[in-house]
Amino acid sequence: MKTIFALVMLTGVAAFAGSLDHAYNATVRAVDLYASYRSNEVSADAKYQNQRLSVGGIIEKVAKDSDGDPFILLQGRVRCRFSEAFNGKIARLQPGTAIGISGTVVGLKGGVVVLKDCSF
Repeated sequence: MKTIFALVMLTGVAAFAGSLDHAYNATVRAVDLYASYRSNEVSADAKYQNQRLSVGGIIEKVAKDSDGDPFILLQGRVRCRFSEAFNGKIARLQPGTAIGISGTVVGLKGGVVVLKDCSF
């Protein structure tokens, strides 16, 4: 019985990860993007910096920066910066929600991977 439960749990996790990629057409998952930067920042910059990516992840935080521009922090330490034009759409988002975001990779700043000019 325990073996069947564990198999169901593992299958559910794998299905969730696959559905996140499929549902949001993610080029890369937020946790994988951050892992690339933590492993080798130079290599990750060569691969991702200044590239426009679709990133899939779970919203950890929705807030505004010191300039008043909205941002979303995805689980996996990926921060997506938006223009004020997105305030209305971002105001409806909640932590814990799966989302797909397109943005241009700036790089690793202050321990988080930063994307700019984001949209969803």
